[in-house]
Amino acid sequence: MDGIVKKLKETAWGHRRAICIVCVIIAGAAAAIWCLSFIGKIRGIYPSLRSFLWWATALGLLLYAMTQAPVLKKPYRIMKYTLIVLASTAVFAFVFMIVWYAFFFFPDDGDYLKEITSKLTRVEGGAERVELDLVRGIGSAAAVNPLSADDRAYLFADGLAEKDFYLDRNPYDRTGHPSVVKYATGKIFYYTSQKTSLALKKGSRFEFTLGAGSGRFLELDAAFPSLDGNQGPARLKVSYRGAKNQVLAEKLLSRERKPDIKPFRYSNVLSSISFYLRHPGRTVLIDNTGWERVRVPVPDGPGRLIIEADMPSGPSYLFLGSPRVMSRAAGKRSDYLNIAYIIFDCMAKNHIELYEYPELFKDHGPEEAMRIIGPRNTIVPSLNRYAREAILFDSMYSVGQVTRPSIVSLWNSRPYTESRLPVFRNIVTRENREEYNALGFAALGDELSSRGWFTKQISCNAQGHGVSSVGVDLGFDENYDYTMETSEHPENIRRIVEFFQENRNRKFFLYSHINTPHSPSWIPLGYYLKALWDTDFIFSSAKVLGNVRYLNSQIERILEAAEKLGLRKNTLFIFTADHSFGRSYLFRTIVTEEEMMWGRRDSQQVAWFHGKAIYVRKGGPDLFRSTMNIPFVVIPPKNAGMEPGKIKAAISTLDVAPTLLDLTVGASQGKFTGRSFKGLLFGREDREKVFSPFIPMVGRFQRAFLLEGRYKYWLNLPGLYRYRDSGGKKYIMQQEYLYDYEKDPWEAENLALDGRAPGLLARMRKIYRERFIDYPDRNYIQIAPRGKGQSGNYRIVVDARGRILHTHTYLDTIDIIKEGPSRVIFNATIKEKPGIVSFETDPPAATVSMTFYRDGVLLARGDILTSPEKIAIFGNPLRLERADDFYITRDPAKTGLEAVDLPPGSVYFSRVPLNYWMEMGGGEKDIKLSPGIKEVLRGWGYIQ
Repeated sequence: MDGIVKKLKETAWGHRRAICIVCVIIAGAAAAIWCLSFIGKIRGIYPSLRSFLWWATALGLLLYAMTQAPVLKKPYRIMKYTLIVLASTAVFAFVFMIVWYAFFFFPDDGDYLKEITSKLTRVEGGAERVELDLVRGIGSAAAVNPLSADDRAYLFADGLAEKDFYLDRNPYDRTGHPSVVKYATGKIFYYTSQKTSLALKKGSRFEFTLGAGSGRFLELDAAFPSLDGNQGPARLKVSYRGAKNQVLAEKLLSRERKPDIKPFRYSNVLSSISFYLRHPGRTVLIDNTGWERVRVPVPDGPGRLIIEADMPSGPSYLFLGSPRVMSRAAGKRSDYLNIAYIIFDCMAKNHIELYEYPELFKDHGPEEAMRIIGPRNTIVPSLNRYAREAILFDSMYSVGQVTRPSIVSLWNSRPYTESRLPVFRNIVTRENREEYNALGFAALGDELSSRGWFTKQISCNAQGHGVSSVGVDLGFDENYDYTMETSEHPENIRRIVEFFQENRNRKFFLYSHINTPHSPSWIPLGYYLKALWDTDFIFSSAKVLGNVRYLNSQIERILEAAEKLGLRKNTLFIFTADHSFGRSYLFRTIVTEEEMMWGRRDSQQVAWFHGKAIYVRKGGPDLFRSTMNIPFVVIPPKNAGMEPGKIKAAISTLDVAPTLLDLTVGASQGKFTGRSFKGLLFGREDREKVFSPFIPMVGRFQRAFLLEGRYKYWLNLPGLYRYRDSGGKKYIMQQEYLYDYEKDPWEAENLALDGRAPGLLARMRKIYRERFIDYPDRNYIQIAPRGKGQSGNYRIVVDARGRILHTHTYLDTIDIIKEGPSRVIFNATIKEKPGIVSFETDPPAATVSMTFYRDGVLLARGDILTSPEKIAIFGNPLRLERADDFYITRDPAKTGLEAVDLPPGSVYFSRVPLNYWMEMGGGEKDIKLSPGIKEVLRGWGYIQ
């Protein structure tokens, strides 16, 4: 032992210099890490810095040790140069990405937008009104050679859309005229510009009768697409027969030029970098949207306006977008009300100082309040400046956790559960749109358009029209939709400003949806760097803070344009969100009482389970006030008589459309579910009490919440459970929630737990069941091919104790035979592809019997599968009559259209809640059952 110690001492003494160097390096790294731990400003990146220093120290020591051993000289050189190459590559990549992002992908647009607004000039010119909307007035026009049924079949076929020609029927057309369509130029995920249009073909001629007018003109946008690839212009001729016959204009229109650009929304990183290197500068959106403006003076005397077209033979059509005869109005612009409704996706109340510091603004005014708040916590000064005239809704609740439910319900004022549209699925199918249109819901855009307002959507979210199969038509005259690449937001603001300038003398309703601060949350680099510093380098918080500051610059440009053009005299501005995402840490330097109370909330977990055992899903946000209570800031026209201040009354966004209709035309649309809160705006109603007692909210796991006076109640979907991860376990979240706002305004104590308020809970459940409108179930039958080139002839007879509705097939070799309202037969020839049919019943839980034949023989029980587990539970016929039967066949996390792995020649039956099914991530696609469903199946003996 003494010899070993002696040997070690001799070795250490021989390498004493190296040992000292190692100790100094380690001590220096430890000291640096210790010192950095006291710097609060870098707490967001301290763990990364600590890891970097230790790894750098370890690598340095390793390289130093290798220099002390001659045998490691060659590996040392290889490792040294490898590290130099890797470090140089990393530095180059970092610098390149900074340059690419800041100068190619997303250059700072502050000066660009300021230049646009600085060029605005205020020209009075008098008010203009719509004397004749040619689309709405087409029913009384004399028509020669309008579109035929064959023309419409050609225009609405799928083939044109595949070549980037987008035509839709106009579901709000009251004339039924074949030449009324909606046409959109552009390309999906680049831009689309859709307009309500009058379609002309070779030899078309329309004559409109006009009375006497003053200072009038015809205005329209024309698009002449090359649907078949042929070239050659069209000639548009406008004539007038009055006191004398005269040709007002003859215009040669060239073919619409499609943008020579590939959609890049879903490109990978390398192709995105390459794309912007090839398209540097302010924007990739072109000024020419494919529409050509035509403006023709029209004589003031009575007469007939004649529009005719000549064009090459073949499938050639000329589209006249938003064609209107405008004339000078008798009154002033201040005689009518315009609306600018601006949505910022995911904006929250705590992003706005008017909500966070109401007393400061009330007592000190905007400028002094912002000075007291300080520059760090002043995030949206553009709205703060209107503190003395703004109306703040403190309890405005969205009716959707995600965009489509919130937007569709906003403009048709109907619970989304009535719409037959999907909640999370990005694709809205043709049948979805057709079923939605068949419901005949009113839409605010159409209601105002029919009364002389020009209605337009400028958006990056495609929810207000069906062009991109994301949304449905919500009745706007025009829709301009551009890629969701956030770097194009300046062009959104630019087009808003241009819209103001073009329509400053007219009645208009503008709706714009801007995808900030929603992900991907890209902003000019300067905003992000400043936010990183202000949030102590906490990246998630910096992203939100930087986005909201960027959002402020957009609001500033919008309001600046309105002030310059004199629109503040007669335009109601609303700044709001479609839904919120609550608070983020260190967004401001203060911690509110609400944030402190979050830590005291009752635990929402009710069970735990092994993550691999059963299916559950992490859902979207909950229905706490912090996530569903959206900002709603109203800046009324000057001298409008509206009473500024805060409105505490709980209101649903279902009430917005009837309110705006009431404010503009003094009318209420009976088809709207909501009711007007105009009285609250003018201070004629109690601003404290609940205005909307029941809010049918749609979300991933929640169906609605009920506000009854001081109490709030909501219920999660039975059979679907959210979960959270904690300590290696997954906890199922509580299903019911009940809060007393008078005692518990921050929703910390859930009265639905532990029998705390059984009588109150029972009463709220009863009210909820009586008022909530749920989605119906759709029945799906999928038929598997027999394999090995064999074909099978299937006959499925469906009988119901009720009506059978909405029958669909998803294969060309399937036919539908309807033998009365309660009986349907599907005949299918299945060879290589699986066949799918679907149907619904009225009522949804009506007894259903399905008999299956293959090649004229009853299918064996073992070939008839159902339930998410794909097991043979029922016989043939398969009969649903008990509640258990319906429940066991329900698959709430699917579409019904996925290819199911089935035995050859078998059939699979499932019931899918029409709108509940959810998109599945890659790690979830093979998981099928929620805890609730699995326990029910075990209890019934269907599975072990």
